[in-house]
Amino acid sequence: MVNILSLGEVLFDCLQNTTTNEIKAYMGGAPANVACGVVNLGIPAAFLGAIGDDADGSLIRQNLEAVGVDLRGLQVAQNWPTRRVLVHHDATGDRRFVGFLPEDCTQFADEGLRGDDLPQELFAEADYLVVGTLGLAAPATAAAMHQAVAAIHQKGGKVMVDLNWRPIFWADEIAAIPEIKGFLKQADYLKLSQEEADLFFSDSDPQAISQELWGDRPEAAVVITDGPEPTTYAWQGHRGRIDPFQVKPVDTTGAGDGFVAGWLYGLVQGTPKQFADPQWQQACLTFASAVGAYITLKPGAIAAQPSLDQVKQFLRDHDRRIINEFW
Repeated sequence: MVNILSLGEVLFDCLQNTTTNEIKAYMGGAPANVACGVVNLGIPAAFLGAIGDDADGSLIRQNLEAVGVDLRGLQVAQNWPTRRVLVHHDATGDRRFVGFLPEDCTQFADEGLRGDDLPQELFAEADYLVVGTLGLAAPATAAAMHQAVAAIHQKGGKVMVDLNWRPIFWADEIAAIPEIKGFLKQADYLKLSQEEADLFFSDSDPQAISQELWGDRPEAAVVITDGPEPTTYAWQGHRGRIDPFQVKPVDTTGAGDGFVAGWLYGLVQGTPKQFADPQWQQACLTFASAVGAYITLKPGAIAAQPSLDQVKQFLRDHDRRIINEFW
């Protein structure tokens, strides 16, 4: 049995030292990061995505298995390589995506997810589906994403979308924006960055975004993260903010995915009554913020992910006592 399905890309982030040109590769891709993140927190999760029939694909399978992610939804895209993303960092640890490897490749395995081959028993088991939006840039994977959303909603489950805007994935950035916004309307929960909120919406206030996408839909939530600035949110008519944890980041790759994993952990633990409680909402998103902050302390998105006990200790170290009332 699994509680969470995470659908989309899995790849390698290749962190390049711009001084020495040395490259270190870390397994990543937001949906894979989230799947591993929730499993590390003790929540069963399955990853749905496609890898290449190559050494990188085999290594990804081994790594996901080692974490304990359910791989019934993992597909192999024949003749398409597993994607590598070249990443540069600035002095603060923030990253910039600069290209794909192999450079001469025009089609990567994550673009070939087959919706008709997604195991239907997974949707019967799960309560939450989490997806990004990068897959919308590839027709086959986009179709699979829409099929998965329909399947989880038909079962009565919920959809969380992490907008995760990466213009390098899109051939036409301008056309991408309305396509992505249309997809967001199918979500029940939305996580995005402040930069994404400013780009995609005329009013980047989380309550205004919620109203624009869903009107007065019950249980809907919008959370906007902003790096070292406070996280703001609107959830079932309540508005709030989470002050950031004071840490010195080494690598911010995967921090947003850690936040999503932490939020999902809270949702799985909570009840509909708690979801409407503003104090519980604050605690849930504080926990999520702690997971994201913890990940910045080490390089790599998955390699830096914490266990539940490590998050609790992080919260104690930072004097966030509110969590003790809920976890």
